[in-house]
Amino acid sequence: MEETLDNVTPTTDNVTPDVESSDTLLGKATTTAPEATETAPEATTAPETTPSPSFGMDAFLELMDDDLKGKETWKSFNNPADVAKSYVELQKLVGWKGEIPAKDDLPEAWDEFYTKLGKPESAEAYGIELPDNLKAMEGSDERANKVAEIAHKANLTTDQANELFNGLFEMESAQIGQSIQQAEAKEKANLETLQSAWGDGIQDMCDAVSQMEKKLGVFDTMEANGLNNNAEFLVLMGRIAGEMSESSTIETAMSQTPAGLENEHSEIMTQIKDIVRSGGKVPAHLYARRDDLANKMYK
Repeated sequence: MEETLDNVTPTTDNVTPDVESSDTLLGKATTTAPEATETAPEATTAPETTPSPSFGMDAFLELMDDDLKGKETWKSFNNPADVAKSYVELQKLVGWKGEIPAKDDLPEAWDEFYTKLGKPESAEAYGIELPDNLKAMEGSDERANKVAEIAHKANLTTDQANELFNGLFEMESAQIGQSIQQAEAKEKANLETLQSAWGDGIQDMCDAVSQMEKKLGVFDTMEANGLNNNAEFLVLMGRIAGEMSESSTIETAMSQTPAGLENEHSEIMTQIKDIVRSGGKVPAHLYARRDDLANKMYK
């Protein structure tokens, strides 16, 4: 027997619908009810902080005891970073110092140590290069080799030896330059003195002096003592040579020098004065010679 369900009214539970309806301009529309959400906590603002000042030497020194703080050495550092760098370098040095041989160690140990520092195997290995102005000097190579031997014996490195060589070369070059200037100045002064006394007859008078000195056996002594390089001495010896010589060539050379002209002029003037004093008549040739000598002397 079939059951009729036409008049059965379905029952519904008391359920709250998930959607709600509303009329809109577009007709019937449904909207989904919003889901419940948790309320986010309010954000909190972090407290403001004041940046710490830079950590300089003053702050660094404040960390030290008073006796250490007052050391003069800190004045050479600008900031704590420089102190740290210095400490690192000092540690390196301490480590290297540990390799220095003891005073009573064998020479081989010291040789090895100085070789590590940069000392060459031999004095020749320094490779000394003489300046051009010293190469031409007699004995310069021997002196340079001697200096290299001294440097090697003193265990100098190549760099240290080069500093030594350059300093010595500069000093020697300066001394040579000064000596050359002095010699040139002296030679110029001597030449002016000889030209003033002998004029164009310098070579003839020098030859006359040399002949006289050789005849007297004093030439080598005069040369050794440097007297023949003294212009005033040569002028004096030239006068003596003119008096002693019987050679007409020397007499002629002497008479043509300023000193010879002055001597002859003085003699002529003496003759003229003697004649005038005695009441005599001065010969015309004496006046002519006087005037000729004066022209030659003051031309």
